[in-house]
Amino acid sequence: MKKTELTLRVENVSASFQNGKESVQILKDVSFEVPRGKMLAIVGESGCGKSVTVHSIMQLLPKNGHIDSGKVFFNDGENEVDLFSMTKFSKKMRAIRGGKIGMVFQDPMASLNPTHRIGKQVAENLIEHYKMPKKEAMKRVIDLFKRLGIPDPEQRVKDYPHQFSGGMRQRVMIAISMICNPDLLIADEPTTALDVTIQAQIMDLMKELQEKYNKSIILITHNMGLVAEVADHVAVMYMGRIVEYGTVSDILNHPSHPYTKSLLQSVPVMGLDKNRKLATIRGTTPNPKYYTGGCEFADRCGFAMESCKSTTISNVNLTDNHKVRCLLFENSKEVVAK
Repeated sequence: MKKTELTLRVENVSASFQNGKESVQILKDVSFEVPRGKMLAIVGESGCGKSVTVHSIMQLLPKNGHIDSGKVFFNDGENEVDLFSMTKFSKKMRAIRGGKIGMVFQDPMASLNPTHRIGKQVAENLIEHYKMPKKEAMKRVIDLFKRLGIPDPEQRVKDYPHQFSGGMRQRVMIAISMICNPDLLIADEPTTALDVTIQAQIMDLMKELQEKYNKSIILITHNMGLVAEVADHVAVMYMGRIVEYGTVSDILNHPSHPYTKSLLQSVPVMGLDKNRKLATIRGTTPNPKYYTGGCEFADRCGFAMESCKSTTISNVNLTDNHKVRCLLFENSKEVVAK
């Protein structure tokens, strides 16, 4: 795919966290692409590195976090820049963060200032990035609230966060991320703690933004059912590494990595025999502090060979758009599960 057709290219990004005197690597050579006008879903268990990945891209890691290596190229359709060539608080990076790239954080109540009116918090981005007069900025906020389905927007902009329901607060977070008309929207678990009806409304809204305004979206989730409904491409993460990457059709219809298969088998399906137990992934995610090499999933994998625990494993191209990191494909052998 041509560079101009990509909004984001992430190349071999690794990141570590300082834990006392030790440095623990959390992200390991993460690479993926986000085509313009498409949605990439990053999926995996809690703690697999999904949020750390996007916080690294945005240079929002906490003080004990450090990007070890890699490059992130952002293309707004006219120019391509390496985000890692900019310092965290530089003028250029601040202009991109919130202006060209918007982010919907996981917990809207924790992200919104309880002492400031909602309208003011949404308008801040316009005032900061475009030096827009407050009156004009507030008019833009009201117009956006109408598009996002927030009722009585002229009045609601004067309210405080506690006066909004969970679903409406999430719409406000989307408004903050969208007010500057960014090219890329990053949504970190945008439907967490919302009931299923509101979840559907939020995802329909994001899908509309993508399709109607040709926005690129990175969706972080552990909900495979949601992925099937809205995503174009999927990156499956385990212990800070992307183990499989492909189109949503590739991942759902032709899952190749044992971890991807396990994730899909653990999804509840309507009509499942009530006497049949839901599949689970055996064991627990190991502490990255004790990783010594090989495949991170080896201790939990029913297909693991002894070599999986020590061999350096590369990505294998199954098709042009489908990649998997697994020795089963490197060796081209039929292996029976234990």
